[in-house]
Parts: sequence; structure tokens; C-alpha cells
Amino acid sequence: MGSRRLFLGILVLLLLLFNQLGLAANNGRIGILATINLSGIEKSGLENKLAANIASILRNEGAYTVIEEKEIGKRLKKIKMEDITEYINLLSVKEISSLCRLIEVDQVIVISIEGYNEFVRKKQKSYQIKALIDWYRPEFQLVQSFRGDSISQKGMNDVIEKCARQMSGKLIGLPVETDDDGIRGENAPVVVNTNSNRYHLPNCRHLPRIEDQRVYNTRREADQAGHTPCLVCFPSFYSYIDPDKALEDKLGAESAGTLEYYYRVAHDPEQLARVKAVAGKIIPHTRRKNVDYAFYLLDTDMVNAFSLPGGYIYVTTGLLKVVESDDELAFILGHEMAHNVRKHAIAQYRQAMGLTFLSAILILNNDSDNKEEQVLLATFLNNLIMNGYSQKQEREADRLGAVYAVRSGYDQNAYKTVLGKFMDMRERSSYLLEKLFSTHPTPEARLDNINKYWERLNQIQMALAMN
Repeated sequence: MGSRRLFLGILVLLLLLFNQLGLAANNGRIGILATINLSGIEKSGLENKLAANIASILRNEGAYTVIEEKEIGKRLKKIKMEDITEYINLLSVKEISSLCRLIEVDQVIVISIEGYNEFVRKKQKSYQIKALIDWYRPEFQLVQSFRGDSISQKGMNDVIEKCARQMSGKLIGLPVETDDDGIRGENAPVVVNTNSNRYHLPNCRHLPRIEDQRVYNTRREADQAGHTPCLVCFPSFYSYIDPDKALEDKLGAESAGTLEYYYRVAHDPEQLARVKAVAGKIIPHTRRKNVDYAFYLLDTDMVNAFSLPGGYIYVTTGLLKVVESDDELAFILGHEMAHNVRKHAIAQYRQAMGLTFLSAILILNNDSDNKEEQVLLATFLNNLIMNGYSQKQEREADRLGAVYAVRSGYDQNAYKTVLGKFMDMRERSSYLLEKLFSTHPTPEARLDNINKYWERLNQIQMALAMN
């Protein structure tokens, strides 16, 4: 009898414990700090639709009490931190914890759309979205990132819903549904090769012998059993057609050819190795992971650097003669990489073509006979080389370049030396900077822009330290 009472007592305690854990999970408050659209597609509402879908899923699953971006914005305005998204990646876990207390949430997420395309493949119109969630969890001393990608033939809303389900599943630990009707679908049945432990699609032409096969009802079950996918049957993420990346690669190759028409490529292995060494430390700290950077030297005394779509970075030998330290070079290279990270060329191209949604058919088809398209492309590329990016884009690249340099271990104040040199050269009426001054904001404006950025970060950190 005593044993039975003890058993019932333990059972009641366990039930209470599980109930408390469940309530804690259900009552967790997660705030959508911001939604960012880096796709180059403006005024489309993409980011708002994705955020609304994610919020709805989290609520329906009972995982969190979701405070959406509009309400979070009001709370941030109340504490005078409306611009916090610009600095969140530079905050410590302790500072983010303080921020969460101030806006009355337990955790925050930032949702970014990294790419969106509508394109035709095999006479069927398709929709593609790539997105990212940064999840800040101060209670667990964690910052996690989850990527999502979906393709649909049903329309924009459907592809957004698919991506939201996929990312929300990763966020709260639910089975992740990728494209159920595609070969990457997690519900697809698979056949495991018991010798290699890799699983295959049942209809492929390279199945193992019958005696070496084991059938699973879903790919998810095979994953949970510790088997790995065959890369022929289940290509990696970057094996799929990515019109956004294809557009960048096309623009990059064309613009590189245009730039090298104006300037001669220099062959200096030692200086090129220096550039690559500095850049190598910065690349891991940039947000985009599918950019294959390529670095080149241009044989000219002109002091400048160029960033072209697709990861092409050009540095003039004249600039390298002026730069005295790797810290200075890091700021310059970080600035150029930021143009790629933020897809500035893609945004400019879409604006130049006057398109809301860009079909990638002509870009992907190198044999296109569309003369008008080719003229527009040539005009855009020539304008990009001669006039560079917009002043707003240059200011953003300066801020990000400084951040990348600092994260990579380089001197935070190196930008002051670089911009100071530009000011002194301009005062001496050096023709070597004529091109740079014609395409960038003035050195004074650039210096003021970055100074204000760091000053604002210090203000935010001091305010958070007091709470």
C-alpha cells in the first residue's frame, strides 16, 4: 500500500512538473524585432507576409506569445531605441537580455528575406524565396540562425507560406516540412543502402542490390535513424537553380569584362596574396554564404576599389601604395564586400529595368536575341562602372565595412586613417582620387556617418547597462 502511495505521489509530481514546463513554453514571449528585405524587390510586402505567417504558426502551435514587429516598434520608440536592429549583432548576450526586459519579451527574432524570384522553367512559372531567421535567446546564452528556402508553382503566397512553415519548424523543433511535392520533401519514401548508410529515391537508377536495401516510409525516418542522403538523389542546397544567384553571376561576369576593358589587370602575386589574406579573415563574418569572392588588382595609380555583383572585388595598385596597414585595407575590403552582402547591384539593376518582379529567363538564357535587353544591360553595367553605387548604399557599405573589420580583429579606428588620407589628397588636388570622389560621398560625410554609427552604439550599450 505504501509503495502504491509513493508511486502515485511521484506520478503527481511528474505531472505537475511537465505541466509547468508546458506552461513555460506556452507563455514564452517572443518579439519580432525587425523584418529586412535584401531581395531588391521593393514595395512588395514580402517581408510583412513572411513575418505574419511565422507569427501565426508560432501562435497556433502554442509555442510562444508572439509580439509582432509593429508593437515591438512602439516599445522601442518608448525607450528611444527604434534603430536597435542596426546594432543587435554587436550586442553582448547580457545587453540583449537587458533589451528583452525593456521591451517585455523573453527572446527576439530578426527575419531577413535574402532573395526572391519569379521565373519560368520548362514553360512553368515558379516562385522562389530564400530567408533567414536570427534567434536571440539570452536566457540560454544563445544566438542561432535558421535558413529557409522554398520553390512553388502556385504563387507568391504559397511559396511564402512554405518558407514560413519550414523556418518555424526549425525555430520550435517541429518536423521541418520542405517542399513536399519536390525531391527534397521530408515525406518522400527512401531506400537505404545498408552498406553505405546512404538513402536514395526509390525510382533512381543506382539502387543497391535487393539484399542491401532497407525501405523507410519517409526521408525524415531515415534521417532520425542516422542515415545520410545520397547527393545524387538529394542535391545540396546550392545545387538547385537559383535565379537570383544566376542573375548576380551574369551581371558580375559582364561587368568584370567591362571594367577590365577600361583598366589593365596587374600581376603582383605578393600584393594579391596580401589582399586575399586580409579578406580571408573578413569573409566568415559576412552574412551571405553563397558568394564566391574573387580578388583582382588593377594596374593604375588611381586610388580606388570596385565591388561588382557575384563577388568580384578589384583593388587598384594605387590604393595599395597609399594603404599602410592591414587594418586600413580591412576597412576598404569590408566596404566592398558589404555591397555584395546587401545585394546593392541587384537592387540597382531592378530599379534601372523598371521591374517589380524580374523574370530570370533572359538572364539565364545566354542565347537571347533580345536586342533591347542587351542594350539595357550594357547601359546599366557601364553606369555601374562609371558612377558606382548610390550615396545611400555607400553609407551603408561604410558602416558594414567597419563592423566586418572589427569583428575580424582589425583596428576599429582604421577608417579614420583611410578617410583622413583621402581628405589630404583632395586638398592637394590629387587627380588620383578624382574617380573616387565622383562616385562616393565626401570623406567628411563618410567619416561623420561612421562616427555617428559608433557613437550611437556606445549610447545604446550605456543605456542597456543601466537596466
